[in-house]
Amino acid sequence: MNNTDHKIIELAKQASTQSFCQMSGFSVGAAILLKDENQLSENYFVQGINYETQNYRSVCAEKHALQNAHLEYKNLKANKIAIFSPNSLEPIMPCGDCRQALFDHNPDLEILAVGANNMVKTFTAKELLPFAFKLNNKINLTEEKKTSLKQNKILDYIVHFPVLENRLKHLENMQALIIVGSPTRAAKMAESLGFDCLVQEYCHLASGNTDREYSLFSLSWADLPYKIGIASHGIGASGVEIVLAEINALINLANNTNKKSPLRAIIRSGTRGTIDDIPLGSLALTNLAFNDNFDNNLPSEELIKHLKSSADNLNLKLYEGACLSSQFFWSKQGRNAYPLTLADNQADLEKDNNKYLMSLKQKNIKYLEMEDFYLNHFAQKYGLLSASIGIVVARRYNPILNQFILSYDKNAKKDNELIPAQLALTALKQYLLT
Repeated sequence: MNNTDHKIIELAKQASTQSFCQMSGFSVGAAILLKDENQLSENYFVQGINYETQNYRSVCAEKHALQNAHLEYKNLKANKIAIFSPNSLEPIMPCGDCRQALFDHNPDLEILAVGANNMVKTFTAKELLPFAFKLNNKINLTEEKKTSLKQNKILDYIVHFPVLENRLKHLENMQALIIVGSPTRAAKMAESLGFDCLVQEYCHLASGNTDREYSLFSLSWADLPYKIGIASHGIGASGVEIVLAEINALINLANNTNKKSPLRAIIRSGTRGTIDDIPLGSLALTNLAFNDNFDNNLPSEELIKHLKSSADNLNLKLYEGACLSSQFFWSKQGRNAYPLTLADNQADLEKDNNKYLMSLKQKNIKYLEMEDFYLNHFAQKYGLLSASIGIVVARRYNPILNQFILSYDKNAKKDNELIPAQLALTALKQYLLT
């Protein structure tokens, strides 16, 4: 960073001490650098704070700074803005409304997102909002542009996925993907890799502990002729939707970038519950995937072979079994195991859940999660090999009582969540060299 960057970051930090955040207690400061195009040596600075009122209407620090800039230097364009909160350890990101406001002022505006740990992430306004709203889009859209948009299949799928043209080189020669649920898990995986692997960040829009943004990292090795990507698909009820959307967009974009060496394989690394007598923290491999209608599809035998071989080499035990992809499985975390329950009270609900889960067990279902079936479906649509591996973090079945205990073990996740991704990476490297 240069001296100017340091100055606007310090001004943002100073502004945050004046924040008026009586409702949330979350203070934010912002500082903008403006330049006079006729006098490039002249720098002008304005600050902004978040200001909250008791009716839950607030002004964000970024928009406050933009308003101040317009009031004091109406004819100058902002070149940079720094955003800081002492309440966020990781770099704080602008909300959606602010992203639009920043884009409206200057699509090329450089945004310095700063965390309390002094980590700085840099984006442009158009990178944070790749498909910004434009009031004159409908008026000025020529027939040529309309045809171009119809031909761009990626636009049919995008929900959060950013197309960052200046970083498309990170997708060059990317021949396989590891898909993980949480963007924070994708970042952890990227950070855990050794010195022999070059990790390039295509995008990591997550801040704090959010699981609703998007992350993509590319991995390359000096002695290997390909790259492998680590991407998030989001977790919770949105997980399946993002598999349907962002992964489609990523496949399209990667293949368009890599016309001579398109994607060949995808392995999903995640967590899952079990309704079999399988220990918490075990590595679970899907060998048959179902959806709620009991349609089914198969993962790739080739990838399963490499996962098993890699597990043997790493002395890891795999438990194979059929998996049901259902958004209803994650009981006691906002959803019930039984999707169509008519229970009037908790006792009847537990009875219905037990009956439903027992019926799944009788159909030889071992695992419950949300995305395996859908990932296989879209991989096959694009002619890719696919497989799924996960850590058991919820052990539903108690063999002694012969009933289901809808439990969830945070330690099993915390201690083991990167293991399936590391196994997937080893298997993909092995597969791509064959």
